[in-house]
Amino acid sequence: MFLNHKLSMILYEFEIKEILESIGLPVEKSCLLYDPIEGTERCLEDLSPPFIVKAQVRGWGRGKAGLVKTANSIDEALKISREFLSRDFRGEKIRYVMVSEKKAVQREMYLSFMVSSLPPGYLLLASKYGGVDVEDLARKPGGLLRIFIDPFEDLRDYMVRRVASYLELPYNHVADITYSLWKVFRDYNFTLLEINPLALTDQGILALDRKGIIDDDSLGDKKLAGIAQRYYSELDALGRTAVERGFAAVKLDGNIAVIGNGAGLTMATLDAVNDAGGKPGFFLDLGGGAEM
Repeated sequence: MFLNHKLSMILYEFEIKEILESIGLPVEKSCLLYDPIEGTERCLEDLSPPFIVKAQVRGWGRGKAGLVKTANSIDEALKISREFLSRDFRGEKIRYVMVSEKKAVQREMYLSFMVSSLPPGYLLLASKYGGVDVEDLARKPGGLLRIFIDPFEDLRDYMVRRVASYLELPYNHVADITYSLWKVFRDYNFTLLEINPLALTDQGILALDRKGIIDDDSLGDKKLAGIAQRYYSELDALGRTAVERGFAAVKLDGNIAVIGNGAGLTMATLDAVNDAGGKPGFFLDLGGGAEM
């Protein structure tokens, strides 16, 4: 086996939200809290209750871990935020909490771009059903629309029209969001960029929950300097050594070691171990480049 030393980094949701906001993609108003919380709480005064309080973690499954809650007042949002900041997620301390305005959602949908290895290229994925794992969507009859994008041809208008028709939404609304998401996906070298849910609200279509993985090749990009600095500052000695060697390694509090080939596969395997009653104690992400 040899490795090409490719490593992926899972972004915090608030980092993705800031990128999407910078290009004008519609999102909800939010406030970022961190320790000491007394120095950051004033931003809550610019929001209107009720709130959604979400721990910021590098991974999937925070909802199942009880790290997403609703608050009806600023005091309640602060209480939940303090609770989250005292906890950890998969052995990693929770450093940030995002408090967002809760929107009246009429429909939840799903939209994402991801790198495809076989065949090489990209996938545009869409679903009429949002707020659930993409694996569950794939098992529903007609639950997931898959469109392959040839890297030499780029995203085409007929593909966007297929998504709009499938989602039963006006083309111009879908086009604005899909082309903007595609631009971010390519410009920032994402390997996965997911909006789940993409929500229809009384204020229009909003990207209400965001997940993403960036290839480490892009971490030297100036526009990602703050994100890269935050990522490296959070690594312990083991994590820094792993990054230097092209891996990602994290100690957890269980007794089962997980070795994965790519961040998405590693996170999914950790969830599968937990769902089966096991407790991961360590994971090693080989970076998606392992070959026989």
